[in-house]
Amino acid sequence: MVNIKNLVWRTSLLFLGMTFCSSLGAQQQVDRQRPREQEAVSYGVKETSDLAQDNLNRVAASAAQIRIVLARDEGLLVDLKRWVAKEATDNGQVVDDSNLTDQAISERLEQDIVFRSVATRLLQRYGYLMPAANPDSDFAKQKDLILKERARRLVQIESQEDSESLRPQTSNQQIEQTAACDPTLDEDCPQPLPAERRQQRTRTPVDSPSTQPNGPAPAVPDMLPQQQNLPRIMQADGLQQPPDLKGILDSSAGYQLTSSPLRANTNPLDASAALSMGTGAIDGLPLMRDLPSLVRERAGANDTPSQITEKRQLRRVPTYRGWLAEEEVAPVRMTHRANPYADIPSLYDMYVQASARQKPTERFGLDVFRNTANDPEQLPMDLPVGPDYVVGPGDSLEIDMWGGVSQRLFRVVDRQGRVSLPESGPLLVSGRSLADVQQNVQQVLRSQFRDVSADVSVSRLRTVRVYVVGEVSQPGAYDISSLSTPLNALFAAGGITPRGSLRTLKHFRGNQLVEEVDAYDLLLHGMRSDLRRLENGDTLLVPPLGPQVTVDGMVRRPAIYELQGEKSLADILELAGGILPTATLRHIEVQRVEAHEKRTMLALDLTPSGDSDGVKKQLDSFAIRDGDQVHIFPIAPYNEDAIYIQGHVLRPGRYSYKAGMKLSDLIASYKDLLPEPAAHYAEIIRLNAPDFHPSVTSFDLSAALADPASAPKLQPLDTVRIFSRYDFEPAPEIWVGGEVRAPGRYRTSGQVRLKDAVFLAGGVTQDASLDSAQLFRTQPDGTLKILSVNLGGALSENSADNILLEPRDRLILHRNAAKVDPPTVYVKGEVAKPGRYPLTTNMRVEDLVRVAGGLKKTADTGTADLTSYAESHSPKPVAKNMDVKLSAAMEGDSSADLPLHDGDVLTIRQNPGWNDIGAMITLKGEVQHPGTYGIRPGERLSSVLARAGGFNAQAYPYGAVLMRRDVRELEMQSRMELVQRVKVEQVSLKALPDSDADQRNAKLTAIAETETTLQQLQANPPIGRVVIHIQPNLKEWRDTTKDVAIRDGDVLLVPKKAGYVMVNGQVYNPTAISYQSGRSAKWYLSQAGGLTPLADRKGVFVIRADGSVIAAKNNSSGWWLGDPLSTTLKPGDSIIVPEKAPKIGGRNWATVLQSAQVASSLALAVAYIHP
Repeated sequence: MVNIKNLVWRTSLLFLGMTFCSSLGAQQQVDRQRPREQEAVSYGVKETSDLAQDNLNRVAASAAQIRIVLARDEGLLVDLKRWVAKEATDNGQVVDDSNLTDQAISERLEQDIVFRSVATRLLQRYGYLMPAANPDSDFAKQKDLILKERARRLVQIESQEDSESLRPQTSNQQIEQTAACDPTLDEDCPQPLPAERRQQRTRTPVDSPSTQPNGPAPAVPDMLPQQQNLPRIMQADGLQQPPDLKGILDSSAGYQLTSSPLRANTNPLDASAALSMGTGAIDGLPLMRDLPSLVRERAGANDTPSQITEKRQLRRVPTYRGWLAEEEVAPVRMTHRANPYADIPSLYDMYVQASARQKPTERFGLDVFRNTANDPEQLPMDLPVGPDYVVGPGDSLEIDMWGGVSQRLFRVVDRQGRVSLPESGPLLVSGRSLADVQQNVQQVLRSQFRDVSADVSVSRLRTVRVYVVGEVSQPGAYDISSLSTPLNALFAAGGITPRGSLRTLKHFRGNQLVEEVDAYDLLLHGMRSDLRRLENGDTLLVPPLGPQVTVDGMVRRPAIYELQGEKSLADILELAGGILPTATLRHIEVQRVEAHEKRTMLALDLTPSGDSDGVKKQLDSFAIRDGDQVHIFPIAPYNEDAIYIQGHVLRPGRYSYKAGMKLSDLIASYKDLLPEPAAHYAEIIRLNAPDFHPSVTSFDLSAALADPASAPKLQPLDTVRIFSRYDFEPAPEIWVGGEVRAPGRYRTSGQVRLKDAVFLAGGVTQDASLDSAQLFRTQPDGTLKILSVNLGGALSENSADNILLEPRDRLILHRNAAKVDPPTVYVKGEVAKPGRYPLTTNMRVEDLVRVAGGLKKTADTGTADLTSYAESHSPKPVAKNMDVKLSAAMEGDSSADLPLHDGDVLTIRQNPGWNDIGAMITLKGEVQHPGTYGIRPGERLSSVLARAGGFNAQAYPYGAVLMRRDVRELEMQSRMELVQRVKVEQVSLKALPDSDADQRNAKLTAIAETETTLQQLQANPPIGRVVIHIQPNLKEWRDTTKDVAIRDGDVLLVPKKAGYVMVNGQVYNPTAISYQSGRSAKWYLSQAGGLTPLADRKGVFVIRADGSVIAAKNNSSGWWLGDPLSTTLKPGDSIIVPEKAPKIGGRNWATVLQSAQVASSLALAVAYIHP
């Protein structure tokens, strides 16, 4: 059994998991299909009708429910007030502060159903007033399991990310480079050293992350460096600048129509304000746009993460490397000092100085070993060789024979230096050149074969073992190609250490020095062709570093150079590639170390005199010592003979200055400017000697262009600023609101008229009023002027109405008056769909009846009642009642088919007596023929009993129960009110103090008694009993007051005669006691053991078998009369002894509790006996 339960549980979990996965897949499919659905909606395929939208706008929660939520969350109330302000704006109103108070919002919620609907949708948007699943249903349990599974997966993902973040940094970098960086494909990838490559090759391919099919995803490329904070003038005026890489990834959605150089990010034509409203707004309330949705818009809504990464990599390649390479080439980094003139290009160029902190100077030549991508060990061993190649053991020879014999032989030179030839035996070839070997092989083969020719080539080179020692990164023995030179061996060993020399590399063969190699010949002049090749057993020794000199500043190749025969400054500068043209010869500083004493500075002033030989002599005469540091300063970075132009011009930038130059030499006409420049204001920023402080001189641009002779004169380093017209006046914008398809603020393309503005806003809506529209215009003095125009005439291009608009105009279109408060009529009564319907201009009685679904079969087709509000000249509506001949109207009689007016109410009356059709009563119990009987209108109980054959011998008419539906509904309502009152008193009891033990016990007793009474009330619902007093002989009470009229749905239950009396409540033995004729209630109580100490002696009451109640002694209200204890009882009567109410609580508690006990004790019903 346990196994079966486990199997069922696992099957359920599997089903839920599959449901969860399918829900995710379905969600993704829905997300993919959502654009198509939106497209379909945009074409009107799934849009609701206007009537449906109007009806939905009236669906809302109650004002009390909305107020409860608003009181809980004040932020929602603020959002609702924001909607009120927007509504006033759309209507062209100035919002009144009194309309934004909390009291005004509360009153409007009570009165305005549309506003209440807006508030309901707002609350639902934030998760309030939303339907919730039944927590006990299978759907809710399944949803809870899905949420728990999602939470478990999220926790698992977060823990995995945390564990990955705790991994060592180096391993992450290695994995990232292996997965996303290939040196053969991406030149930006860092190149590993040869020794590192050897270590990587020794690993098995399985260990490489890049060879695993499920390896890590390609790493995201490093973040691009931030663009330098260049001034706006450098960015806007076409001067050379670095690519704006940040703008590629984070481009702004806004745009500008002017090129103002002064007011950055303050242009009134910036379109970013147009993005303030989101598509998810509710009636104009903007939605917060989360950052992730914005990132998806930047990258592409349908792009996967890998596609986004590829896009970023493609953006990175063409621009980023070029700019960094340019920075690396610059020998001296120039920095801009902080100054308040970043927008003045002449001063901005002058606030530049050579940075005191330059890039650290590196030793010349070390980067060759660090950055090389050529591994000598990866060179192929079958390189072509020349005829002078010396053959040795290990070489693979290919011998081609043709002529008398055609054959190809492959032979490897053995350790004795021999190769084996067919029919000839071994031939010694070691130590001979390839040409001699070919000649010898051909001679030997011709001695054995007739007319044969042979060709010998080297198919694979042998390897030689050499030893690289000294100051190298990886000293040791290396097997390299036999064509290798000492430089190849040096590369194989990973290059030299910082302590090693590049000028005296010593090549030994045994004890004999073969040659000394200067690596600077390779680094400065390329590979030497006369280098000796390495032989097996040769040694390459890298000695320690010799004397060196540091050269930085304005030279072509700043570095630390090792000396070997260089003695003068000219020799050192030749190693550094020479002096740049931007270097100043007046400032050459040399820092020298006096051996074992001190450091000193030497200055060399090479005043340019036009004699290059003189400069060379001075450089040759300046001796250089070990440890010298030579620094050459740059010339001034700015141009003294230049003029700058910026702003609203076609070609901004830097221009050459000429003596006597005027503005007309730079700007000859309006063709040199952008459209719509500021005509009457432009300025010249002039730098005044000797400290170059700026001053501003303004001029009239239009006057200067009209009369070039009056154009202002220019001086060196002047900056000419031209402004746009919209730098000094508002942008050409208009606002269109009201009944248009897309209300809002729009930029106009030049001068527009009223019709153009309407179509800019998408045209008028279907409900727009074409009679009148209002235009608010701002006057030059700041006042407002209103103009009323005929919208229909303007759309028909009537010149009087289609007026010319000006910037800042506000146009408001209104809704048709018939749509603001549409006329409606009502149809009530016996129609298929009674209710409220829109009134058309030609609607009559027949039309309304047919719109309502036609007449029911219960309708009175003779006449109908019409309450009409016909048009009258009086200010008050006048109602008029009239009878409509319905049958004639439905047959098309125009005299009877009256026209309808706004507010008319048509009532289709019911046929008389129709509700009595199908009326029935059910007889149960001790009657001759129990069952369900149809009844006539006004028929009485005796008549139905007579039709059922009367009572049988076992019947007890005194205890008959008549149950009626209407009475049951009234009793149920009273019962609910009583339960609510008891609950209120129970809450009051719980709030009472319980400082001492007596109070605590009394309180607990009262609460327990109240809880018991509530349970009895809820366990015994009312049945709607009507007290009747009938007798076995029908003739005795027929047509008397006891013969009650019966109604549809009544149920009469006639029980058998009971031979006992029930005693319930606070007695020692609650039970049924056999009936004794003539005995009172007091006798029956004694038979039940008497009253308990908890009994309320004065609250005892009797419930007669016929449903009447004999009141208790303590009841003086007059509802029940009589003394219950002395009353003689009959069979079927019940005695109820209530519990004494504790003396605690308020004055009403005892009364309410007594009423509840009475109601709970009435098993069938309670009837009030009137005097």
